[in-house]
Amino acid sequence: MIDRYKRALKAGVAALVLVFAGTAADAAPVFTQDEAAFNAATAGLTFTTETFDTAPLGDLGTIEAFNGFTLAASSTISGLDSSTFCLTPNCISIGSSSSPYTLIFDTPVNAVGFFIGDGNGETSDFLVDGTVVGTITTPGSGFTFVGVYDFMNSFTEVTVEDFLIIHELENVSFASGSPSAPIPEPGTLALIGTGLAGLGIAARRRRKG
Repeated sequence: MIDRYKRALKAGVAALVLVFAGTAADAAPVFTQDEAAFNAATAGLTFTTETFDTAPLGDLGTIEAFNGFTLAASSTISGLDSSTFCLTPNCISIGSSSSPYTLIFDTPVNAVGFFIGDGNGETSDFLVDGTVVGTITTPGSGFTFVGVYDFMNSFTEVTVEDFLIIHELENVSFASGSPSAPIPEPGTLALIGTGLAGLGIAARRRRKG
């Protein structure tokens, strides 16, 4: 009888580990260039998006405030209109060579995604609060997606470093909080309950012995 409960206990503990494994996996920033994967991981969050469609045109200096964040660069930030290389009516250009830029959010966030336009295929370091968490690879034409999320710790800055040519920035989306925790299936709960019950019975039998 005790062996049966021990087996049930092991099964219950294993099920519990599986239920909460996702939480441990999200304990550090997750960097991705897969837009579909980012959207799936952050489903349920409420995002704010800056499209830059109402951004001023022309040279804006090296620091410019937008909706929910400030863009800081070591070279000139410029507002571009739809006649140039933009996904939407307007976008932001940052240049030139090897000029890092940082998005500094007004309040801490847990997920950020945006698009980078680059006419020269290259790689760039991507940092969260000053720590490199991934490498951006751009195709050399069009826009590429960049995303990061961390549901255990919020952050306030993301930085792109070491790019070789002018970047266009589009559709910056950001959100705070975390998706709802998954609810264990009834079968999983039953395994956990059986295992805990078995542990209790085994403990009582040892005390009686």
